[in-house]
Amino acid sequence: MEFYGEEGSAAELKGTTLVVPAISIGNVGQLAIDLIITGLDLKRIGFLEEPNVLPCAGNDAVGLTSEGIMSTSLEVFQSSSGSITIVQQRAPYAPGRLKAYAQNLSEWVKRSGFQKVVVLSGLDAGKQLAGHSLPQQRVRYTAATAAVSQDERATSAETGPGSVGLERKCEELGWPILEDLAPSEGPNGHGQEETSSSNGTSYGSMFGIEGSGATGLERGQWWGPGKAYQRTAFWKMSEALKEQGVSVLSLLLLCSEGDNVPDGLALATALDSLLGLRGDQKPGNGPSGWDIPSSWASIYGPPPDTSLFG
Repeated sequence: MEFYGEEGSAAELKGTTLVVPAISIGNVGQLAIDLIITGLDLKRIGFLEEPNVLPCAGNDAVGLTSEGIMSTSLEVFQSSSGSITIVQQRAPYAPGRLKAYAQNLSEWVKRSGFQKVVVLSGLDAGKQLAGHSLPQQRVRYTAATAAVSQDERATSAETGPGSVGLERKCEELGWPILEDLAPSEGPNGHGQEETSSSNGTSYGSMFGIEGSGATGLERGQWWGPGKAYQRTAFWKMSEALKEQGVSVLSLLLLCSEGDNVPDGLALATALDSLLGLRGDQKPGNGPSGWDIPSSWASIYGPPPDTSLFG
């Protein structure tokens, strides 16, 4: 993976927080990032060349009006303060190349010197067991933190070392940590074990994920081989980043395929709550205070030809 800066751009990557989507159900991570880029009027600072992502090109996707600016598979944006860097991905991974992409991404992150990484992804709400409704709190998180001492953990605040401060912020916001599920023989035939979070929620009874591993996660722990989420893009990306010694937090939203605009709005709002992206900025004119990108106007194609019904 190679970064090519925009002509005339003097943006600095080192020491910033990187936000990157993982391809997942509903493309929720990419929708949220579109909203963040448009809502904060982020400037594109460059492009990423990556052989494991399919090439694509199209018109400007994030402006409030289309200005004929070309968009590509992987673009890099940055906040005006220079503290937040965002990657937007507009094409899928090449077949069978997710692991290679995750490895290349982690190496680029390490070379660039990002302070920490936030991965955005959807989680399949259809994995729930029959008879259980979608939980009111749909946000989940999990984190891997670069090695820090116990004293550093004790003294770190919201902006502490690595992802420790972000974990604490997630806890304050009341978001449950993502629990892995242990298999067991049950009457429903799905094979889940009851696994409770700190707030008493039984995730084993909520999700029906086959072939999963054991126990939930606590701060500083990480998934091992054979766990439930090891095939997902966010897991592979997080695992590769962890191996590079990079602190990473995955921000996840339970959702289903369909009209995922509300899910994108929900995840963008969650990211804003976590990082304080908008600060005192006046809310936009769209739903949940976000301006809607011009490319979303045709998200379901053009309206039907009314002459067909004349």
